Amino acid sequence: MSVHSEGREIYLSIVVAARNDNHGGNMLGRMQAFVDSWMEQAEQLGISSEIIVVEWNPPSERSRLAAELRWKETFNACEVRFLEVSPDLHRKYPNAAAIPLHQMIAKNVGIRRARGQFVLATNIDILFSPELMRFLSTRSLERGVMYRMDRHDVASEIPTNATLLEMQSFCESNMLRVFAREGTFELLPNGRRRIVARDIVSQEDGIDLDDGWFMVEVEQEEAFRWIEATAVIRIERPEWASPELVLDVETGPSAGTPLPIDFLDPDGKVLASVMVDGRCSVKVYLPEGLNRAEIRLLVRGSHIPLARDLRFLSLRVYSVRWCSAGAEFVQKSTRELIPELTRSGGPSPAIPDIQLAGVPLIEMLDVQLEPRGAGEFALSVRFKAHWEPAGRAVQKVFPEVVSEVSPRLPAWSTEVTQVHDARDWSCRYEAPSPVADGLTTAAYLHTNACGDFTLLSREDWFALRAYPEFPIWPMHIDSLICYSAHHAGIREVILREPMRIYHIQHFSGAGWTPEGEGERTARIEAKKVAVIEYATFLKWIDLMRRFRVPMIFNRNDWGMGDAVLPEGKAVTETAPADPLHPVFGRFRRYRGPGRNGFIPFDFLGSFVREDYIGAKASYSPSLAVDYPRAGEDIFAWIDLLEAVVGARKKFRMMELGAAYGCWAGRGALAAIQLGLDFEVTCVEAEPEHFQWIEQHMLANSIPLSSVHSTYAALAGKPGSVLFSVYSPYMENCNAGNWQGQVIVGPEDMVVGSSGNYHGVPLLTMKSGFKAIEVPAVTLDEVLCGGHVIDFMHVDLQGAELGVFSAGMESVDRLVKRVNIGTHSTACEEGLRVLFRACGWECLADYSLAGERQTPYGKLRFQDGVQSWRNPKL
Repeated sequence: MSVHSEGREIYLSIVVAARNDNHGGNMLGRMQAFVDSWMEQAEQLGISSEIIVVEWNPPSERSRLAAELRWKETFNACEVRFLEVSPDLHRKYPNAAAIPLHQMIAKNVGIRRARGQFVLATNIDILFSPELMRFLSTRSLERGVMYRMDRHDVASEIPTNATLLEMQSFCESNMLRVFAREGTFELLPNGRRRIVARDIVSQEDGIDLDDGWFMVEVEQEEAFRWIEATAVIRIERPEWASPELVLDVETGPSAGTPLPIDFLDPDGKVLASVMVDGRCSVKVYLPEGLNRAEIRLLVRGSHIPLARDLRFLSLRVYSVRWCSAGAEFVQKSTRELIPELTRSGGPSPAIPDIQLAGVPLIEMLDVQLEPRGAGEFALSVRFKAHWEPAGRAVQKVFPEVVSEVSPRLPAWSTEVTQVHDARDWSCRYEAPSPVADGLTTAAYLHTNACGDFTLLSREDWFALRAYPEFPIWPMHIDSLICYSAHHAGIREVILREPMRIYHIQHFSGAGWTPEGEGERTARIEAKKVAVIEYATFLKWIDLMRRFRVPMIFNRNDWGMGDAVLPEGKAVTETAPADPLHPVFGRFRRYRGPGRNGFIPFDFLGSFVREDYIGAKASYSPSLAVDYPRAGEDIFAWIDLLEAVVGARKKFRMMELGAAYGCWAGRGALAAIQLGLDFEVTCVEAEPEHFQWIEQHMLANSIPLSSVHSTYAALAGKPGSVLFSVYSPYMENCNAGNWQGQVIVGPEDMVVGSSGNYHGVPLLTMKSGFKAIEVPAVTLDEVLCGGHVIDFMHVDLQGAELGVFSAGMESVDRLVKRVNIGTHSTACEEGLRVLFRACGWECLADYSLAGERQTPYGKLRFQDGVQSWRNPKL
């Protein structure tokens, strides 16, 4: 009996593998959405389940996943278990350095220890549609069945901290592509498959191809699509089109001859049937009033297995089109296309279109149509024809031939015209298998993105010994288990629409996407690790087909069966009752271990080295950092987080007077939580602080490719300035315990030299301060890239008014929001005049050096604070 730790039966185990390395970008945000989606719906529908997270080779510098994620307070329907595979165990496998997570072996660890009757192997960025969850809640899964389904990719900007309903609505409205059995297809906003540039249908014709159509292929400059045994055509007939559908088709190597094709309605009723052999043109007469319909093609055929292609290729289609009103149904002989027919005298406009068929006509000498009543006409034809019997060209003029014809056949009638005979496929790539008659268990399975959803009973997983445990790049490994299951007698069932799984798009190259395939391939080659080549994959499947047995690759100790692994559970913790501002609720609080030598600096999880701020921290194995409390920084926090939430796809910010990049790092971490690309710029003139910027970003796992640092002081004009780096009023003054570095005023003067500071002459000033010469940049220079900046944090120790007075035009044009620390009442008043003159909205304005009443109570301000928003951006 499979039970909860509390004694209840577990119906379904969900197994995923992960490590806290931000794989694919915004990994924690995507995983949070996965956990929330499953757990909330399982709770609503009463699905007794468990999520098993196999945390493989966890990075030593990161907290464990259980501590990083936000958990509900109750787990009535779903339990969450964490199994840890240590770095020491990971290093026992080959390619340990190149592949930090052996995903399929990790999933086996979870499958081996699953307690559910059924086990779903999936991934941490998958969301489940309500229709799928309702199906699972019926408890109608069966042993001996492998459940698979299409995967729908959705945009990475999914609101991962939103409600379940908001996430589901986003997924339904932002689908990018579908991974179906027939291939991977880009989607239109309405969810239909996109017609590609060189396709067999035209978008203007109102003809859509849905399930059962493989991707477009091209041979000798001619595009075509193979179809499955069943394929769907959806039509919306334009006004100009007559109700006659024309398909240009050819039988394939799996067909056998001739090939029967049925046209069905959505309920399976046969509407029309034809037999084709070779290349044919098939015309289907639709009912006159039928303007919108779903038509299913059923290809019966022999389904002959092929030698080098797992698909059954019975029929390929070169075009699906309408017969336009007044067009002739042009025939093709077995030797060549018949030239377009010409008329010496056409019918009157009242006479409908006439189809001519069956004779290799070259030239029409005379065509006459005479009404005979009851919708029929007499067709009188005098024509010239030629052909080549026995290699001798013959030309003859035929006398008038008269026959009675109907202008249009009844609805669902068909006409088939031979174009050329069936080709010999035996010498082509698509050749039938030489032992096709013996491959009685051959099947083409849905293995596209099968790593995201493969569901079997626990007994069936154990009978197969789960995924092959190859410590290589995991290409084709998840597909192998599908074919092993099939040849073990386990039946494939594809869960169809409206049931869906949604996959949250991640950064290019992290997993397979059409646009990221090149980057992914290059990454595999650079790592120099083995992969299962497609030819090897086909060979193994061919062996299973021939011997009608599964291939079992693992020993009895699969899934680290002999290992005792540490196991933990999700620990719930209630968030603070009342964050000071609603925007804080959009972001997760850090929960996890402390770090030796670092101070946990904020709720986003940024850690600061002790020497950066001249403080000491005691190590704690378990931290839960609260949202910011009321203080003068609360306004900068609100500005920053609202700017991140309001960013469009990419968040850009600047920190001017950055010190070690405290606020830029916070902006980066906030953007990462919301799945945004980001770019942060730091400008700092203190040389030791400037070096710390890169160190601080690396210590918080912020990619340096998204961080730009400029060594300079902000000033009203370019050039160089003297910049104080030592105060005579502070004992043991250094870069860590003094944050008052400032441009030396014109009233001060150099009186001596005091050696060097970071390779730059250290000058003694008359005031007693010590200074160095540093480059000076202006706001115009800082903003010269032309990108709109979502947020600018400014702490210039008294230079703020001069800097903004010189660069306000650029700021007004490119910056959305500014938070400025002020250092004199004159600066404060000057900034008010400057921003108001440009029409900016003041969000906060509190003078320095005193207590001020704020929305968060009476607060003491050391520096002043001004917050401004640009209504023009």
